Amino acid sequence: MPALKNIKRLSGASLLILANKQDIKGALSPEEIAKVLNLEAMDKTRHWRIVGCSAYTGEGLIEGFDWYVEGGMGSVSLAIGNAAKEAGAHIITRADVKQLLVEDSGRVNGVLLGDGMPVHSLIVLSNATPYKTFKELTPDDVLPDDFIRAIKNSDYSSAGFEKRKFGHGKPN
Repeated sequence: MPALKNIKRLSGASLLILANKQDIKGALSPEEIAKVLNLEAMDKTRHWRIVGCSAYTGEGLIEGFDWYVEGGMGSVSLAIGNAAKEAGAHIITRADVKQLLVEDSGRVNGVLLGDGMPVHSLIVLSNATPYKTFKELTPDDVLPDDFIRAIKNSDYSSAGFEKRKFGHGKPN
């Protein structure tokens, strides 16, 4: 673990530890594991979490996967942002985007922020769902109707993990 904590390119990456066998007497608790691994000393840009679980009963697994999907994967954006800043990019965060700025040619050349400030850029990245990006932020009449229909009919209910209910012993 000490080697992983100090690799620069992993700075900002998520770390989820599933502390299995919590249903067995004598298993180390998540807090004890964090202490043994000295996780508090880890780079502060690194998101981490230890979730007590039991693969046998399924307890804790959904909690861990939910953290990874909802909170942990956000650190992927942070890692990309850190790399971009090192390369000289200017990144604006915690600002509402009202609309994409689109040239007559159809090329996106920036965004209009919620406060009315235009921000022009050669490259625009969106961390929003395709629906939000193409249906809500893109001006009307920019995209073809069949593309908009495909966006409207897409299922965005899962971010990567399918939730399952676990019973005693094996998944249902």
